[in-house]
Parts: sequence; structure tokens; C-alpha cells
Amino acid sequence: MAFVDKFLSHYASHNDFSKASRFEVIIYPNFFLSEFFGNVVDLRLQCETAELPGYNFDTVDGRVYGVTYSVAARPAFSDLRLTFICAGDLWEKQLFDSWQEYIMPKTDYLPRYREEYVTDIEVRHYYEVTTSNITGQATVGRPLVGDAKPGISYRAKFIEAFPYTVDPITLSWADDGINRLNVGFKYKNWVSL
Repeated sequence: MAFVDKFLSHYASHNDFSKASRFEVIIYPNFFLSEFFGNVVDLRLQCETAELPGYNFDTVDGRVYGVTYSVAARPAFSDLRLTFICAGDLWEKQLFDSWQEYIMPKTDYLPRYREEYVTDIEVRHYYEVTTSNITGQATVGRPLVGDAKPGISYRAKFIEAFPYTVDPITLSWADDGINRLNVGFKYKNWVSL
């Protein structure tokens, strides 16, 4: 039993277990989004899946004499993929279609300057609020209700992001489920806040 107690104590000292469902995504409005779509912060209510970033290096082979070895050459960031639950009027589809049209109009395929269409996106992960991780509370393990607010366990800001791909939405008479929209973003860099 000592191992089980140590195991539970370890996670209790780190705000219990990390749960995938405790997150929100905030797309900060740039000029275009503010001008034509108002409060895009409401998209955080529709974001069903998101990813916390990873950090990789592209490598090159190094060799002075003998066997080659890998050397870190430059950073490599994976794309940010977000999935949105679609509303009945498909305003999120219209928003991302318009944003992409703004980036590179289909009339002439001449892209705008990057500064005109990029924005920052923040992904926040929260830890579950329990009596064990609220200062001054002694009872362990029961979820709190009322005024308790979850704490942020991790924040990542994707700098100068823009949607480079908006996946198609499949429509079918054989399916009465809720539509989802997958959007891929490229970005310049990300920072942990």
C-alpha cells in the first residue's frame, strides 16, 4: 500500500492528473477579423480539439573523421491543428474561408503582405479544481463547486499564425451527426507563457 500512497501523493502534489478536456483556444483578432467578424474570441466555445506544441530539430550530418553524427541545424515546428464544432449557420466556415480569401484572393492569386493576415493564437490547459489544490482547504479529491476557478497549468502562444488549410466538410444523408471543421495553421514561433 505504501507505493499506492506515494503514487497518489506524487500526483496530488502536482494538481492531480492532466486531463485532455480541460482547455480553451483563443484566436486574437487581427485587423481583418475585427473588421469583418467582430468577436472571434467566441470561437473558443466551439473548439473541440487542439494540440499543445512540440519542439523538434532538423539535423545535418557532421563528421570530422570516422563515423558521422547528427548535429542540430534549425528548429522545426509542427502545424497547429484545431477542430471546431460547427454552428447551424456555419459562421466558422465562413470566417476561415473569408480569412483565406483575404490572404490570397482567388481573383488574382496574389498574396497579401504577411503582416496583414497573421495573428496570435493561445492554447490554455487547465488543471482540475479540487479541494486538494486550493490553498487553505484540507479535504482531498472532491471537485469544488461555486466560486472556485480552474488554474492554468500550461499556456502556449503561437506567434503570427494564419490558416493555411481548411478541410472540407462532408455532407451525407446517411449521417445526422454534428459537423466539424478542421483547420491547420502555420506560425512563426511559439512560446510557453
